[in-house]
Amino acid sequence: MIRKLYIITNLIILLAFFCVSVCAQEVADMEITITIGDVQRTGLYTGTTKNGLPEGFGRFDAVNSEGEAWYYEGGFKNGLFDGEGKAAWEGGSLQKGIFRNGELYNGKIWNNDGELIKEMADGKVYIESQSYIKLVLLIIVGVIALIVTITATFRTIRMAKNHGITPGLLDSHELVWKESANVLKRTTAIRMFQEGALRLYDKNIDFVGKKKAFSYDFSDILKVYHGGGNGIEIIFKNRDKITIGIRPKSTTLEWVEAINNQISIYRQSSQERSVSDDVIDVIAAYMSISGGSLFLYKDRIEFASKNKTVIIPFPQICSVQRALFNTLEIKTYTGEEYTFSLSPSSETNKWVGLIHNQINIHKNSFYKDNV
Repeated sequence: MIRKLYIITNLIILLAFFCVSVCAQEVADMEITITIGDVQRTGLYTGTTKNGLPEGFGRFDAVNSEGEAWYYEGGFKNGLFDGEGKAAWEGGSLQKGIFRNGELYNGKIWNNDGELIKEMADGKVYIESQSYIKLVLLIIVGVIALIVTITATFRTIRMAKNHGITPGLLDSHELVWKESANVLKRTTAIRMFQEGALRLYDKNIDFVGKKKAFSYDFSDILKVYHGGGNGIEIIFKNRDKITIGIRPKSTTLEWVEAINNQISIYRQSSQERSVSDDVIDVIAAYMSISGGSLFLYKDRIEFASKNKTVIIPFPQICSVQRALFNTLEIKTYTGEEYTFSLSPSSETNKWVGLIHNQINIHKNSFYKDNV
């Protein structure tokens, strides 16, 4: 009987020892080496273990090859990251999702700036999120810029036929400065992506580059104004518009004033009206993506571009105001809304006032004639 009790006691002791050595245990700051992909990292582990290896839930703290502290917190299996968890680096990088055999299997990866850069599916990268989106956006912007450039080039060629001359190839820029004696002012300028000279005369202005020259008579010009930066905008009576870049930029406003002054002198001497067809003012504008000019008449507003013409009579207008992004918004009694982006946008408030004033003048004139 005593022998049997002895044997049973020994078996219980052996079983207890086996459970202690095999079953899960809680540890804190245990130094271990963990395999992550093709590399191994040594660090401190806190959590549950089995057979001396991390198992279940725990946290592993270590330092990478560049000396940056990081940690993994989540599921473990057979000493490897396995299950739901996250790995975070001191600099801000983060991996979060489902891990398998030590690596992210399904989840997302963020860089140090908190930007989502990759998404994992079944152990493979299926999208490099924001980097990919940025690349697509850059391509789209590049295509749009190319289309705009081509469109502007063809438009300029059409303008040359209407207003300009093509004297043939010039040998050098030295010929640019061989103008007639009555030139009033000259400067370096850019037109149609070529550098040349802009010259002011008593009845016209011209631009002469290495390959082409253009001449614009004051009798054809409706308005000249500063288009922003170093650009001057010239709007013609036939609704065409061109842009010339002035160098140096600091003289742009001076050139706008000089051209407008000379146009005034020319009109006074020739007794020509300053505007045609009762145009009160005009400015470059965009309606949606259509670029053109906005004209203010005595009885209406008119937007004219290559592909579109919109006429808004004053009696139809119920409100005019400056709207979001400094745009000009016009609403009619019939429920239509028109939005124009003016260039330069700093002229928006001025135009709101001009339209209100002209609407009031038109109303007073109407009542006077009909009462």
